[in-house]
Amino acid sequence: MSLGRVVAWVVGSFVACVPIVAGAASAVVAVAAAEVKTAPHEVAPKMVTLVQGQQVTVSDQVTNGWRFVELGGGRAGYVQDGQLQVTANHVANAALSVEVATTNDPATPAPSIATAPPATTSVVTAPATSVAAPVPPPRLAKRFFVRPDLNVTYKGDLGDIFGALVDASSLGLTAGGNVLERLSIEVTFGANPGSSSTSQSGGVTTTENVSGGVAAMAVARYAALLSPGGGHALTFAVGPYALLSGGYGPTAFAHGEAAYEYRGQYVTFLVGYGANVVLNDSDRQPLLCGLGSTCVVGFDRGDVLGHLRLGVGATF
Repeated sequence: MSLGRVVAWVVGSFVACVPIVAGAASAVVAVAAAEVKTAPHEVAPKMVTLVQGQQVTVSDQVTNGWRFVELGGGRAGYVQDGQLQVTANHVANAALSVEVATTNDPATPAPSIATAPPATTSVVTAPATSVAAPVPPPRLAKRFFVRPDLNVTYKGDLGDIFGALVDASSLGLTAGGNVLERLSIEVTFGANPGSSSTSQSGGVTTTENVSGGVAAMAVARYAALLSPGGGHALTFAVGPYALLSGGYGPTAFAHGEAAYEYRGQYVTFLVGYGANVVLNDSDRQPLLCGLGSTCVVGFDRGDVLGHLRLGVGATF
């Protein structure tokens, strides 16, 4: 075997053993401790902790301030870019071909054309290792939720919250999901048990008996302020709210509210305050007043009712 063929065989074998990582870079941990997360978000679970000076292979692209990092053994995660110092970029080709052509040993006379062996070409192709796709943010990774809600509607001051007009309130169930990271659609169905109460004012006794009914609401909720991890948000919601049955009959409202919302890996929580604007005159509810007289109450178009909402539920 000629010296040129030996050189070609050694070089080809060496190149075949060198891993080629597409779209990757070498980096050194630049802080005392760097946590590797399962997703590129602060709230994602921690996998391991890297120490200062440790060398790792990372993606050559930064996604939302995070880099994909290979841990070995088939494991991978995400590290904040500010905690790494990139030292070098690898070749980012889908495959790398290395061609080595042999030459005759200059110390040995060239054989005749009839007996000379053909030149040997060694081609080594290394498969590319692709970087994993970015993990979606929490509000899209678990975009759906179910949340029991208490909706209290009242007219007048907060001190009147347990007065006669809480008959537009409901205890219901809200279901929804995110269509975008900051935008969700929610639908609520609830029931009002009605009320029966007696009060006295100025020597006049008033008796109220209002039958229960069914309420429904649909809103679009936008997270105007969102924490970096996506868990906490200041939201605004608008949509229609309606009493479908009950003592006041079908009554439509325009609903709007501002609310704090927490969205975790398993649990969601919301507390909000807003207003319901009456869109049509409701049915009148007769009440028995003192001295045998009858009073009639109801909702008038244009009335503005306060609205408190409190809900705790689950995400999936």
